[in-house]
Formats: sequence, C-alpha cells, structure tokens
Amino acid sequence: MKNYKKCEEHIRLSDIVTILFNISNLPDEVAKKIDFSAPNFPEILLSNMNAFKDDFEKKHEVAWEYSCKNLTDCYDEFVEDKLPYNKNPKATKVDKNKLR
Repeated sequence: MKNYKKCEEHIRLSDIVTILFNISNLPDEVAKKIDFSAPNFPEILLSNMNAFKDDFEKKHEVAWEYSCKNLTDCYDEFVEDKLPYNKNPKATKVDKNKLR
C-alpha cells in the first residue's frame, strides 16, 4: 500500500509539472481556477476548459482550435488584412444547432 501511495503522488506531481509547463496556453479564466490542492484537480481543469470552449464557440460561432494550420493561416490573414477570426470564411465554423 505504501508503494501505491508513493506512485500516486508521483503521478500527481507529474500532472502538476505538465500543467505548469503548458499554463501559458490556457485561457486566463481557466488558469485562474486551477487548485492544485484539490485531489481531483485534473478533472476540474478539464471541466473548466470544456466549459470555456463551449462558451467561446457560442459567443464567436467558430470552433476553439489550438495550433493547427488553419488557425495559423487565419492569423496570418488577420495580421495582413485585419480580418477577425470569426469573420474569416476559412475559420472552422461551429454547427449552430450545437450552440442551442
């Protein structure tokens, strides 16, 4: 049992380190809610991120994307033409039935 608890703690610390390495990629409102002292913080983080994505998609009617070619291409067009992502015809649109 002692080894199991030690292994469990190593996994928890590994989760924390992974999140800290990638925290700059999280939206501020999600990152501010992270509570590493909660025993189930990874599940809470995932739930908060999913809620953020849902709200983002409802508000902007485009999919939440991260580091894909399409997003990069749309960003280049924004820089060149000041075309916001949600107005770009290349942006990944969200099914409006999903937003209801």
